[in-house]
This record gives sequence, structure tokens and C-alpha cells, in this order.
Amino acid sequence: MSQPSTVTLKTKLAILSVGLLSFVGILVETSMNVTFPTLIKTMGVSLDTVQWLTTGYLLLTTIVMSTTAYVLKRFNPKPLFLFAALVCLLGGILCWLAPNFPVLLTGRLL
Repeated sequence: MSQPSTVTLKTKLAILSVGLLSFVGILVETSMNVTFPTLIKTMGVSLDTVQWLTTGYLLLTTIVMSTTAYVLKRFNPKPLFLFAALVCLLGGILCWLAPNFPVLLTGRLL
């Protein structure tokens, strides 16, 4: 008889982090829509322009997802993850401090 295999803490944390990051990704994709009316007034741009915040984000998400396998084979995953987290943090700070729409869009794309 074989003994039941146990799942390590490292594996459990990896599964948890993938689940949380997936949830946050979906939340970030969809929650922007409720801010459109406020952004139109605050930034003085049209709805067509504001929609680029969501469109650009989804476009870059698609590009990143389609190149992930190649990038993971070429670079060490740990520094790559740290770089991605840093860029995401910088993008969030840039969005928070954005004085105008182009800066906000740049932060959103980061």
C-alpha cells in the first residue's frame, strides 16, 4: 500500500497566490468601468478616450500572457516576478498621482 502524498506548504502558498492574483486581475479589469463618469469629468476627456484605460490594459495583458512561456524560459522566474511586481507598483503610484489623462493611461499600462 502506498502512503497518501502530502501537499507542501510551498505548494499551498503557490496555489493561494495564483488564486489571489487571478482574482485581483479580474477585479482590476472590470472595476475601472464604474470610474468612467468621474474620469470624464475630472480629466476632461470623452468616453471613447477613457475606454482606452480598459482596452490598453487588456491588450497589454494579452501580450504579456502570450509571451510568458518564452520569457520564463529565457530569464530566472524569481527576479522576473520581482521586476513585474515593481513595475505594477510603479504603475499604481503613477495612476494615483496622475495630473492628466496621458499620465493616468501610462500608469494603467504599467
